[in-house]
Amino acid sequence: MADCHLQWTLSGHKGLINTLSFSENSTYLTSGGLNCQGSFEWVWMEMVFDGAIEHVKTDEAQNVLAVTGMGRIAVYVIKADGTSSASYTKHLSLLIMPLIHIHPPLLEKRLPVLPIMAHFYEQGHCLMVSFLDAREFGNTAYHDASGTLLVWNLVDGIEIYQFISQPTVCVTFIRKIQLQWRRNYISQLCLDARGQIGVCGGDNGEVYTWNIELQAVQVVAHHSSQYTKHCIASGTSEPEDRHPYIKVWSSKIKQNTKHA
Repeated sequence: MADCHLQWTLSGHKGLINTLSFSENSTYLTSGGLNCQGSFEWVWMEMVFDGAIEHVKTDEAQNVLAVTGMGRIAVYVIKADGTSSASYTKHLSLLIMPLIHIHPPLLEKRLPVLPIMAHFYEQGHCLMVSFLDAREFGNTAYHDASGTLLVWNLVDGIEIYQFISQPTVCVTFIRKIQLQWRRNYISQLCLDARGQIGVCGGDNGEVYTWNIELQAVQVVAHHSSQYTKHCIASGTSEPEDRHPYIKVWSSKIKQNTKHA
């Protein structure tokens, strides 16, 4: 386990902070709070909509920022107006954040469900939004390069899916990681830069990390001969197994006999 230490302490909000999100290269930090405001590295603040902000997400490929909250989803474009980031704090007006899309429009009623997380995919051209429309669905995390999608199901743990967007959208269930909480309040869920390490917090004061690759079945294959037997082989490297292994099962079948 690598050593961890506090790098800095920031104060950008008055009241509770609902969500924090780093950009891909950790240059920018976005945050949202219960006071309905979003903050972008202290140089841009705007009233997004009439409700608490649940999640903010940036994508550097298209320089866009997605904000989810009380029944609405807003997308902004990040424009620095040709100014280096070092001078942002001195010239706040040089950071322009035009709104390019909001759903539903501000003049219309909010959605009956709560959008809680937003994830960009296809290099920022598409946006995936998860909604808290049931008591069995919490936060999500997504890694675009690997297509790994994590879902906190608010019942017994984290579900791992494989997300494929081309040629059509397809979501395949991989496995479930069972974790223990007291009341199972919704907390943030995230993946590392490679999409291999999952991290989440809980209401018991603990942070959980796990290796997604090592907790999944690595090899599954099958073979059926034409006349003699069926074979199936599987490999695993479960964390409780000290020695990874491969098992092969076979089932003999009778050959067809011809009668005169």
